[in-house]
Amino acid sequence: MFQSSLEAHLLANIVGTLRDVLSAGDIAAQDRVRVREYMIGLTQVKRFSTVVLFLSGAEREAAKEVWSTLGDGESAIAWGFS
Repeated sequence: MFQSSLEAHLLANIVGTLRDVLSAGDIAAQDRVRVREYMIGLTQVKRFSTVVLFLSGAEREAAKEVWSTLGDGESAIAWGFS
């Protein structure tokens, strides 16, 4: 879908939306799985690791918050988080 055209601001908007979905309250387990799949799928975009470097501190914190809410620290490593 993105090929090599994913920009930092678009990634930040996607992450913000996924964070909002997770913080909306009581969400179905299948929605949590879907958010996780999106987060993992984004890592497959060309230049992903470079794009992550251009995220602001607040944007990186939003991504960390998503991974923390999902409880999937292992997959967060692909985002450069430990």
